[in-house]
Amino acid sequence: MTQDHGRLAGLDSLRGFAVLLVVLFHSGLLPFGWAGVDLFFGLSGFLITRILLRSRTDAQSFRQLAGPFYVRRALRILPLAWSAIAIAALLTRTWKGPLLYATYVANLAWVDTRFPPAELAHFWSLSVEEQFYFVWPLVVWTLNRRLLRWACVAIIAIEFGARTWLSHIHAPLNILVFSTMVSSIPLVVGCWLATLDRLPRRAVGLLVLSSLAFVATPWLQQTIEGWRYVLAPIPIAVAIGAALVSVRGDWKPLASLGTISYGVYVIHGLLTPWAQGAIVHPTTRAIMLLGLSIALAKISWRILELPILRLKDRWPMPSQS
Repeated sequence: MTQDHGRLAGLDSLRGFAVLLVVLFHSGLLPFGWAGVDLFFGLSGFLITRILLRSRTDAQSFRQLAGPFYVRRALRILPLAWSAIAIAALLTRTWKGPLLYATYVANLAWVDTRFPPAELAHFWSLSVEEQFYFVWPLVVWTLNRRLLRWACVAIIAIEFGARTWLSHIHAPLNILVFSTMVSSIPLVVGCWLATLDRLPRRAVGLLVLSSLAFVATPWLQQTIEGWRYVLAPIPIAVAIGAALVSVRGDWKPLASLGTISYGVYVIHGLLTPWAQGAIVHPTTRAIMLLGLSIALAKISWRILELPILRLKDRWPMPSQS
């Protein structure tokens, strides 16, 4: 992969791989599939920071940079997310939780429980992203590339320290796992990679080592206290970096899945409580959950997401003007 101004080959396949991991995890078929969310974070941080760095060169003011960014982000995220939230609220007749999920604050550290309905529990990751990107454009605008690189390192160190301390005091699980102050390490790893002047050519060996660490997770959870919550960010960070550096091209089936990965992610969460209650066998559950999610995501892409995404042309980023 080269750091040029065009489309980066292979990233759609990584998106497809990430959402596949998450669906298989929620199906009960892949214990370490939760890492798919972190891969999503890393991809997002890399691409968003790359866009912001490229656009700030042509932007005359922060407003000229941030305005199109936030509008385009809203057009991509909100229509499907709010549609899913409305459907979940109507079906479950639950209102407080959907309101918190719709405003992306349900994962904040002072919240002691995960709010119902369960159909929206996966929206914690969307909350992390939106809270992070609320402030990240200003950081990118303010700091030069070298300082931005060091800011990423500092954020990762602070978050790792926070994770260690929260694990030591046995903080509630939702704070230790779902709050932005400790869950955005993968995002920042992606941001850091985007600040590099040149990406390494390959990191396949690191990818293999990090994959072995994930496979060993069940054993490590039993032998090292707090493995997933304290030590897991290390192989996650290595895996994200290695994946972004090593990928060279798209594999069509995964790339096709990657194109609709946001829809699959949002929709599969709506279906997961039903699938977990109605289907006993994990493999059957995974096939049903993945198949239904893909089918509905394709419909969503055609009739909802794609028409709205065309509106983004009205708010081009400065580098696209």
